[in-house]
Amino acid sequence: MHGYPPPAQIIGLLANALFLDVLDQDAEMMQRINRLAEQLPPEKRGSVRPIRMLMVRPSVDLGKLSGEYESSLPASCRFVARGLGTRETESPDWLSVLLFENDYIDRLLEIGYQDARRQHDEIETFLHGDAPS
Repeated sequence: MHGYPPPAQIIGLLANALFLDVLDQDAEMMQRINRLAEQLPPEKRGSVRPIRMLMVRPSVDLGKLSGEYESSLPASCRFVARGLGTRETESPDWLSVLLFENDYIDRLLEIGYQDARRQHDEIETFLHGDAPS
C-alpha cells in the first residue's frame, strides 16, 4: 500500500488546476459560444461572431523537464523543493511554474521553437487563413 502523495505532487496538481485547467475550460466555453453563434442567422447575431482558435501545447511534459533542472536551483530553493518531495513524484509540475534558471528557460525556448516549426503550416493557416493571397 502506498502512503500519501508528497506535498510537491499536491502542489503540482493545484498549480495545474489554477492555471492549465482554467485555460482548457476557457477554450471549451469559447467552442460552445462559437457553436451557438454559428447556429444563429447572421442578421440575428448582432456583434456576436465565431472566433477562430488554435491550441498550441508543448510536446514535452514541462513538469518532468523541470525535474531535470532542479539541481540548478539555489541551495535554499533546492532544499525546500526536495523537502516537499520533488524527487518522490514523477512530474514535479509546480517547479515548471517557478523555475527561472537560464538553462531551463533556454530549453523551453528551444522546445517552443521546434514545436512551432513542426506546426508551421497549421499556425500559418490560422494566422493567414482568411487573408487574400
